[in-house]
Amino acid sequence: MVGSADTGSAAIYRACFARNNVSKQSLSGRTDILVCHRFPHRLRGGLRGGVTHFLLFYFQLSTSNTVVSLQNVTYQHQGGGGIQNVTLEVKPGELILLVGRTGAGKTTILRLISLELKPDSGEILLERFRAGAIKPKMLPQWRRRLGIVYQDLRLLGDRTALDNVILAAHCERNLPGKPRDRAIKALSNVGLTAKLHSFPHELSAGEQQRAALARAIVNEPYVLLADEPVSHLDPATSEDIVAQLRRVNQAGTAVLVATHQPERFESLRPRVIRLEAGRANAL
Repeated sequence: MVGSADTGSAAIYRACFARNNVSKQSLSGRTDILVCHRFPHRLRGGLRGGVTHFLLFYFQLSTSNTVVSLQNVTYQHQGGGGIQNVTLEVKPGELILLVGRTGAGKTTILRLISLELKPDSGEILLERFRAGAIKPKMLPQWRRRLGIVYQDLRLLGDRTALDNVILAAHCERNLPGKPRDRAIKALSNVGLTAKLHSFPHELSAGEQQRAALARAIVNEPYVLLADEPVSHLDPATSEDIVAQLRRVNQAGTAVLVATHQPERFESLRPRVIRLEAGRANAL
């Protein structure tokens, strides 16, 4: 099979390693060339097993123009609530708001995408990887493709902002640069250069949110999941966090935000999905 690889595969192989400016159109509209340009290190990491592993990686990506897909997904919480037959696609570089009242299913969708929850029925895909086929030992590889800003942030209180981000950076070994250097850069990108050695309790609410965002983006995820990133923040701090999310999205990362305050994101001109009683409706 390796010897019969098509010229398209070979062109992408050369483009990723020569870092040529090969356009998406020059490869017949293949969306995987975007992965080569944005994440050349992903391909380097995927090639440790040789060309065969590269071709497997290539074919898994080349047939999809979505980074996340939920297909008729249902999940019911034991205490009631959840989602019913939700179908949702997130395309590369897209910014989507999940809106709705508390309990509508917004956080449930994010937890399903990160595989904190397992759907009762339906299928979830991340790139071309099926959640139903993921074994427990493969969960870290699935989650490394995601950046997550939790509603409760989950910063380690006994670690500085820098140490919190370094811990996340250590989870991805295929990126160029040392984990510490990448962590410093991520914190600098969100405006926390002066707070590297501050502990979470020494940071304001907005600074804690930015530290959590830096941790989420340090490994250059394909998709950023943000759960209520501006709740309980004053308007000025909220605008700052929205601006940070805009910069992440403009850099090429798809962003999926769960919020009950969609008006705070209007400047981003997002695609909006409204959840009502666990069902999704596009607006």
